[in-house]
Amino acid sequence: MPFAIPGRALWAILAVLLFGSALALLHACDFNVFPLFAHKYCSVKISQAWAGERERNAQLREELRLAELRYAEKPKCAPPAPLERHAQVEPTPTPTPPIPTPTPTPTQEGLKVPTKLADLRGCWESVRGDLPIVTDDAEKRPIGNVRKCYCFGADGHGLLKLLYTNGVRCRAGLTAVLRNGDLQMSYPEFGCHYSGKEWGLVPGKIDCHNGDDDAAATCDTQDFGRSGVTRGTEQYRRVEQDHCGG
Repeated sequence: MPFAIPGRALWAILAVLLFGSALALLHACDFNVFPLFAHKYCSVKISQAWAGERERNAQLREELRLAELRYAEKPKCAPPAPLERHAQVEPTPTPTPPIPTPTPTPTQEGLKVPTKLADLRGCWESVRGDLPIVTDDAEKRPIGNVRKCYCFGADGHGLLKLLYTNGVRCRAGLTAVLRNGDLQMSYPEFGCHYSGKEWGLVPGKIDCHNGDDDAAATCDTQDFGRSGVTRGTEQYRRVEQDHCGG
């Protein structure tokens, strides 16, 4: 009758064989497990390059350790001194030069209706200054400007002086009278010959009357031209003789 091995014994034998094989393999590959029968079945070969890297790594570690020692031996630096703060100096403001006070222009005397003709003595012109002039026809074409000065003597007689922008100068007789509290001035038609042309003005009449306040008198003007009467309103101011061309 054959010999029969129990199942448990069979499993135990198999486990022992597996454990022995594992030990043999670990020892053969130099895993530093206790030797099996004092034999090694394989040896680990370390390449020259790998050995050099291990040596260089050890050298770097040693240099790092020495550097840490030298750093630890150095004296600690004192903390930096705080920055000195200087007081901010405000710039001195540049003084603004005072605005010069404009010199007032002397107020020119305005024409008022006088109580006697002697008060008219001197020269007067429109407060508008030089006046535009037009032709004495229906077209009324502008032909330049003219400076009209009414210059009187002590008796109410004088000259109407015309100074045109092109240099032409004309003169005409001028008369002033006081009537019913008004001042009336008149001049006849006149002309003057210059460079082959006739210059001058049509006859005119000026009637001035004072207002209720201290302002200059208001004067109604009439120019009797060939195309009809031209009416206007003026105020006058006193001017120097030289302003009127002497």
